[in-house]
Amino acid sequence: MTSKKLNICLIGCVKSSDIAFNTLLENTKINFNLLICSKKSTFNSDFVELGEKAKKKKIEFIYEENIKDFNAQKSILDNHKIDLVFVIGWSKIIKEPILSSYKNKIIGFHPAELPKNRGRHPIIWALVLGLKKTASTFFFLTKEPDAGDILNQKIIKISNKDYAKDLYDKVLKVIPEQINEIIDDFLHDSLNPVRQVKKDSNVWRKRGEIDGKIDWRMNSKNIYNLIRALADPYPGAYFIYNKKKFFVSSSKIVNLKIDNQEPGRIIRNNSKELIVKTGDKAISFSKNQFKDKIKGEFFYE
Repeated sequence: MTSKKLNICLIGCVKSSDIAFNTLLENTKINFNLLICSKKSTFNSDFVELGEKAKKKKIEFIYEENIKDFNAQKSILDNHKIDLVFVIGWSKIIKEPILSSYKNKIIGFHPAELPKNRGRHPIIWALVLGLKKTASTFFFLTKEPDAGDILNQKIIKISNKDYAKDLYDKVLKVIPEQINEIIDDFLHDSLNPVRQVKKDSNVWRKRGEIDGKIDWRMNSKNIYNLIRALADPYPGAYFIYNKKKFFVSSSKIVNLKIDNQEPGRIIRNNSKELIVKTGDKAISFSKNQFKDKIKGEFFYE
């Protein structure tokens, strides 16, 4: 056990980074010496500008837009005598010379049950695929993304009623406990890294716009899973009608067995709800989700 306080740096710019910021600020066993964040983001739906918050709390911060390269970033860490770096909510890859200079001192975060489900959009894909569980995982950063030794992992159950925000909130809830446990493990020399077995891993790809399009030939459960996966804070699943995109934030499976109606057929369309035939049953949407009117008997796309 060491009596020395750890000098900590946080790198991040989203809601999970904000949770980590608050956790580090409240931990009396460390010195929260440095924040590296972004001024803005065009692709993080849950972006949080942490620079102003750090200024108010008198935490030194640097915008990554003002850092020339990774050599400069290493010098910044060196100058602040950083012992441990938490990279939480950061889409950019950390590269050399930082990785080798700070080997086993840079800790990444991935909301999935590593070694399974590495890669992009873990919240979205978990819901799209109808998984029953996921995890919040902290691990040592290495050259291969999401592949380092696991330091702390909490299993999170997924309900059939969980939408993206619900699952995201479940992940956020366990982050403070995990960060504090990791810090305690470092201070007590009781860290127990678990090596990931590559044969047990898979890598989820980056989703594209087309992945959000509802295909009425899909079964109702898959459409429902797609909609809840892309709900707030994400852009939303959508269908096409009269060459316009209609974004959907919620839906209900309707247990109708209509064998002689084709997928995309509008079963009901009144002031309150829209019911559409799917590949097996039907799915219902509340009409208050849509600004434009929907008429006709079926969807062509």
